[in-house]
Amino acid sequence: LPRQTKNKLNVELEKADLLLLTGFENVKGWYPVKLFEYYASLKPILLFPSDNDVMEHFLSVTKSGYIINNQNECQELFHKLVNQKINKEIIKLDIDFEKGDFYSRAYQTNLLGNFINTIEKKS
Repeated sequence: LPRQTKNKLNVELEKADLLLLTGFENVKGWYPVKLFEYYASLKPILLFPSDNDVMEHFLSVTKSGYIINNQNECQELFHKLVNQKINKEIIKLDIDFEKGDFYSRAYQTNLLGNFINTIEKKS
Protein backbone atom coordinates (compact mmCIF):
# COMPACT_ATOMS: atom_id res chain seq x y z
CA LEU A 1 0.00 0.00 0.00
CA PRO A 2 1.20 3.53 -0.66
CA ARG A 3 1.95 5.85 2.23
CA GLN A 4 -1.10 7.52 3.68
CA THR A 5 -1.55 10.97 5.13
CA LYS A 6 -2.12 11.15 8.88
CA ASN A 7 -5.78 12.05 8.30
CA LYS A 8 -6.36 9.09 5.96
CA LEU A 9 -4.60 6.80 8.38
CA ASN A 10 -6.84 7.96 11.22
CA VAL A 11 -9.93 7.30 9.07
CA GLU A 12 -8.71 3.75 8.39
CA LEU A 13 -7.85 3.15 12.05
CA GLU A 14 -11.34 4.30 13.02
CA LYS A 15 -12.89 1.70 10.70
CA ALA A 16 -10.84 -1.17 12.13
CA ASP A 17 -11.91 -3.57 14.87
CA LEU A 18 -8.39 -4.86 15.53
CA LEU A 19 -4.95 -3.49 14.66
CA LEU A 20 -2.02 -5.78 13.76
CA LEU A 21 1.43 -5.17 15.16
CA THR A 22 4.30 -7.56 14.46
CA GLY A 23 7.23 -8.30 16.71
CA PHE A 24 10.75 -7.94 15.42
CA GLU A 25 13.53 -10.46 15.95
CA ASN A 26 16.87 -9.18 17.21
CA VAL A 27 15.48 -5.69 17.94
CA LYS A 28 15.16 -5.39 21.70
CA GLY A 29 14.06 -2.37 23.72
CA TRP A 30 12.42 -0.62 20.75
CA TYR A 31 8.96 0.91 20.89
CA PRO A 32 7.74 1.48 17.32
CA VAL A 33 5.75 4.67 16.75
CA LYS A 34 2.98 2.50 15.34
CA LEU A 35 2.46 1.01 18.82
CA PHE A 36 1.61 4.43 20.23
CA GLU A 37 -0.51 5.42 17.22
CA TYR A 38 -2.51 2.23 17.65
CA TYR A 39 -2.79 2.76 21.42
CA ALA A 40 -4.10 6.31 20.87
CA SER A 41 -6.79 4.94 18.52
CA LEU A 42 -8.32 3.01 21.46
CA LYS A 43 -8.66 -0.05 19.23
CA PRO A 44 -7.49 -3.47 20.44
CA ILE A 45 -4.00 -4.32 19.23
CA LEU A 46 -2.91 -7.79 18.11
CA LEU A 47 0.81 -8.45 18.57
CA PHE A 48 1.67 -11.48 16.44
CA PRO A 49 4.19 -12.85 16.92
CA SER A 50 5.25 -11.38 20.22
CA ASP A 51 8.53 -9.55 20.47
CA ASN A 52 8.95 -11.09 23.96
CA ASP A 53 10.12 -7.65 24.99
CA VAL A 54 8.85 -4.09 25.40
CA MET A 55 5.86 -4.28 23.03
CA GLU A 56 4.54 -7.33 24.86
CA HIS A 57 5.14 -5.61 28.19
CA PHE A 58 3.34 -2.44 27.04
CA LEU A 59 0.28 -4.36 25.83
CA SER A 60 0.20 -6.46 29.01
CA VAL A 61 0.56 -3.55 31.41
CA THR A 62 -1.90 -1.27 29.62
CA LYS A 63 -4.30 -4.13 28.81
CA SER A 64 -4.59 -2.70 25.31
CA GLY A 65 -4.18 -5.78 23.18
CA TYR A 66 -3.71 -9.45 22.58
CA ILE A 67 -0.36 -11.22 22.47
CA ILE A 68 -0.38 -14.27 20.20
CA ASN A 69 2.53 -16.59 19.56
CA ASN A 70 1.20 -19.32 17.32
CA GLN A 71 -1.35 -20.12 14.65
CA ASN A 72 -3.72 -21.97 17.01
CA GLU A 73 -3.91 -19.02 19.41
CA CYS A 74 -4.53 -16.74 16.45
CA GLN A 75 -7.36 -18.92 15.11
CA GLU A 76 -8.99 -19.10 18.56
CA LEU A 77 -8.82 -15.34 19.00
CA PHE A 78 -10.17 -14.63 15.51
CA HIS A 79 -13.01 -17.11 16.04
CA LYS A 80 -13.93 -15.37 19.31
CA LEU A 81 -13.72 -11.87 17.82
CA VAL A 82 -15.66 -12.78 14.66
CA ASN A 83 -18.42 -14.26 16.82
CA GLN A 84 -18.52 -11.05 18.85
CA LYS A 85 -18.83 -9.07 15.62
CA ILE A 86 -21.58 -11.37 14.27
CA ASN A 87 -23.47 -10.91 17.55
CA LYS A 88 -23.07 -7.13 17.15
CA GLU A 89 -20.94 -6.92 20.29
CA ILE A 90 -18.31 -4.20 20.52
CA ILE A 91 -14.76 -5.53 20.40
CA LYS A 92 -13.22 -3.53 23.19
CA LEU A 93 -10.70 -4.00 25.99
CA ASP A 94 -10.60 -2.48 29.46
CA ILE A 95 -7.50 -0.35 28.81
CA ASP A 96 -5.54 0.83 31.85
CA PHE A 97 -4.98 4.47 30.91
CA GLU A 98 -3.10 5.24 34.14
CA LYS A 99 -0.43 2.73 33.18
CA GLY A 100 -0.42 4.07 29.63
CA ASP A 101 0.22 7.62 30.87
CA PHE A 102 3.71 6.52 31.93
CA TYR A 103 4.61 6.25 28.24
CA SER A 104 3.22 9.66 27.25
CA ARG A 105 5.47 12.40 25.94
CA ALA A 106 4.35 14.70 28.76
CA TYR A 107 5.26 12.19 31.47
CA GLN A 108 8.58 11.22 29.90
CA THR A 109 9.50 14.90 29.36
CA ASN A 110 8.75 15.58 33.01
CA LEU A 111 10.99 12.68 34.05
CA LEU A 112 13.80 13.99 31.87
CA GLY A 113 13.37 17.51 33.27
CA ASN A 114 13.53 16.22 36.84
CA PHE A 115 16.63 14.20 36.02
CA ILE A 116 18.35 17.24 34.50
CA ASN A 117 17.42 19.35 37.54
CA THR A 118 18.92 16.70 39.82
CA ILE A 119 22.18 16.72 37.85
CA GLU A 120 22.33 20.53 37.90
CA LYS A 121 21.87 20.59 41.69
CA LYS A 122 24.75 18.14 42.14
CA SER A 123 27.08 20.27 39.98
